[in-house]
Formats: sequence, C-alpha cells, structure tokens
Amino acid sequence: MNRSAGRSDLRLCLFLAALLSAGAYGRLPIESPERESADALAVATSARLQEVGSPYSVGSAQSPANETDPLFPVLKGGKWGYIDKTGKMVIQPVYYYAYPFVEGLAMIQPWAALSRGAIRVQFIDKKGRLISPQTYAYAHPFSDGLALVAVPDSKGFHYIDKAGKVIDIPYRYGGAGQFSEGLANIEIRGKWGHIDKTGQIVIQPQFAEAYGFSEGLADVKVGGKWGYIDRKGNMVISPQYDATSKHAEGLAAVKIDGKWGYIDKTGKMISKPQYDKADTFSDGLALVKLGSKWGYIDPSGGYVWEPTN
Repeated sequence: MNRSAGRSDLRLCLFLAALLSAGAYGRLPIESPERESADALAVATSARLQEVGSPYSVGSAQSPANETDPLFPVLKGGKWGYIDKTGKMVIQPVYYYAYPFVEGLAMIQPWAALSRGAIRVQFIDKKGRLISPQTYAYAHPFSDGLALVAVPDSKGFHYIDKAGKVIDIPYRYGGAGQFSEGLANIEIRGKWGHIDKTGQIVIQPQFAEAYGFSEGLADVKVGGKWGYIDRKGNMVISPQYDATSKHAEGLAAVKIDGKWGYIDKTGKMISKPQYDKADTFSDGLALVKLGSKWGYIDPSGGYVWEPTN
C-alpha cells in the first residue's frame, strides 16, 4: 500500500470512528431523546459496546479536542488499550472495550457481557488506574466533573465525582441526564426539569421531555413539539419542531415535516429544512445527509463538501 492510500484509509477510519463515537457517546439528532430506565440503558449500552467492539470496527477513535495529553483507544490482540499521539502504548491492551478519555477519565468495559443486560463498566485515569473498584451497569462519560451511573442491583441513577464518590442528591429520579453548564436534566413523576450540583431544583419539572443545556439553551418538549428554554426556564424559542439537537457554535439542527435544517439562538432559520439527517456543528462544519449522500456544510448552509456516497 502506498503512503497516499494509507493516509486515505486512515482518514476514512477516523471519519467512521467519529460517527461511531458520536452514536455511542455524543448526541446526534434523533426522533426522540433517550429517556430510559437504568435496566434499559444497560441493555442498550451492552449492545452498543458489543457492536463497536468487533474486530472490524475502529471504535471511538479519539478524545475530545480540548483533552490535554490525549490518549487514543486501540485494538491489539483482541483487547483494547490506549496509545499516545506518537503511537506509544501508554495503557496496555487488557480491556474488552475502551472509550475515549473525557475530562481526564475514560470508561472501560473490563470483560464481555454475559448477557445483554449484564454489562459492567469502570472508570480509569491516564495511568490506567481505577478511580474506584465499583463497577456500573451503565455510565455516561464525565461532564462538569460528574458522571451519571447506575449501580448493579440498585434502583435509579447516581452521580459520582472523579474520586468515585457518590454525590448525595435528595431526589429519586425516574430519569436523569449529564450535567452541562452546571445543570442536569431530571425526571420526577413523569415531568422533566433541571437541578444544580447540590441537587436543588432550578427549573421545576414541567416538560414532557428535556435535554441538558448547551450555549445557555436547553431543548424541551411541550404539547408534542420541541422548543428551547434559557437557564431560568423561560421559553426562548417556542415549541414548533418535530425534533431538535443542542446548539453548537451558535446553531442547532431542527426537524420540520420530516426534514432537518438549522436555526440560530433566536430561532431564526439559517438553513431551511432539506436534509434527511443533520449533525451538530463542530470546527465550523456540520455533517448532513441528502438522500443517500453525505456532505459538509458551513454555518451559512453552503456546501464545503458536496454530498457524495
């Protein structure tokens, strides 16, 4: 294989890895938010890990761009470990599956799930040390210094800090999300609102569904439609969309009549609904799908890379 072809293959692998990583870790625009029980989340996570952990998958290729001294998951001899950007093996390949580092910690699956609902995950630091011997049936990556986890054989969700200590929050939730911009979305008695890191309710549970905050706004569902609120719970963009994504770089993907477009933080339509799928913006570009073809657009809606198969 010549060097040019090798670089092309590497770019393709990283592109596919980014899609896999977003699907397992991030938040692509979807038909409805992932509001599931701890058991259901454990099953879903187990299925995801087993799928992307196959020898034919790159998996989640890299840590976020703002991660210092980034490490990269790598598959060797059927096990996952981590290399640095020079290719040096920093954490030996001993895990069944390994996720990217976020805020200095990474989630790993130490062994294969015995069944779809029997996944177990832990967190390690960049020296490969466990932050706690506790294993979890489900976990989100760390965000704002806390991670949402479900402990096997216990009910509900918990938040842990980077030492693995459970943060005492005085409510039992039917559902919960990650902390973002100091707030987390939670469900109490069938309604969604937001709490701060002390567990105090900041925005009263009142929405059919709600996501976390991004760039000062959170998307919420009212009367079957989605809109956006500010950190005080005020409706900033009225509920009018069939589906939404978070704001990133000032823009959010929204779905109307089966097609995706983009709005700014005031609700102004920047790119009319025309895409079959649309990702959030990152580094000035967003990945979109038109028919069976994928391309990249800039914030004005112009194509930087024309849709292609």
